[in-house]
Amino acid sequence: MVIIERYQAFFPITAEPFRSSHTYTEILPCEALRPYIRCFWGTREPVDASAACPESGASGSQGCGMPPVSGLVTPDVCMDIIFTVDYASHKVGNMFCGINDTFFQAQAASTEKFSVFAVRFYAWAAAAFAQESLQGTKNQFYDAGVHFEKLKKKLEPLLWELDSIQERIPAAERILLGSLRPSRMDSLLLRGVDKMIESRGSLKILGLATDLHISGRQMERVFHKNIGCTPKKMAELIRYQYVWQEACLNPKFHILDAVYKFGYTDQAHLLRNFQKIHGMTLTQARDYAAGKQRAASTKGRNRHPAG
Repeated sequence: MVIIERYQAFFPITAEPFRSSHTYTEILPCEALRPYIRCFWGTREPVDASAACPESGASGSQGCGMPPVSGLVTPDVCMDIIFTVDYASHKVGNMFCGINDTFFQAQAASTEKFSVFAVRFYAWAAAAFAQESLQGTKNQFYDAGVHFEKLKKKLEPLLWELDSIQERIPAAERILLGSLRPSRMDSLLLRGVDKMIESRGSLKILGLATDLHISGRQMERVFHKNIGCTPKKMAELIRYQYVWQEACLNPKFHILDAVYKFGYTDQAHLLRNFQKIHGMTLTQARDYAAGKQRAASTKGRNRHPAG
């Protein structure tokens, strides 16, 4: 499948791509899983809540098996299964997060000692591990058992047996490789996403349907069933990710070059689209990624405590 070869051309990043700490770290999967899984992420080892930084960013929602940290979550064209071990209550919480098409602020949960382990799938590849259709999962949060019951049952016991992310990953990889069914991924979807990545998200959707030799309505059904969003929305998110990667990782980034490179009408069009998805202006987003804005806001809260 072409998308299996193309994955290295598209490497989505979060709102804080440079972040690595005891409460949040990202680690690439083994070579065999890289076409399907963007990364594993979580705490390096069990963490005392008093030592966790409340400004650290991680996908989450209070009371839903999420890590007790908060921060800005931006669309990364991925889906996550997240496990949180609460050592005080001796419980393992979990959540499946569908693809998001806009930013949100993760809410902090409260626990004394915790650890987090998560798998971040490329949205188009999650179906290779799921037992159920992913239709209707956009911007939604579910118990992982709804779509990934077998994975949930096999992964949860590992979290009690193994503490560190370095120990958990090899065990999780064996389970994921055993659960992998590439035939579950729709070939039309993969061809469509491949075209989107090749064009950096700036292609015409009607033209894409023609290239795939299907009707626009059929293409909509394929994307909704396997990802939970429209092809137009997927192309928009892929283009946003290319802009964000360029702005964040390229020291020679220039806005006018990006307008031309990524097919925007003008500078205002790019900036307006970026802020709608990311929740910040491009300048604010770059400062936040570098830790500047977050540090400034922390100082402000320390000087003027709530209440």
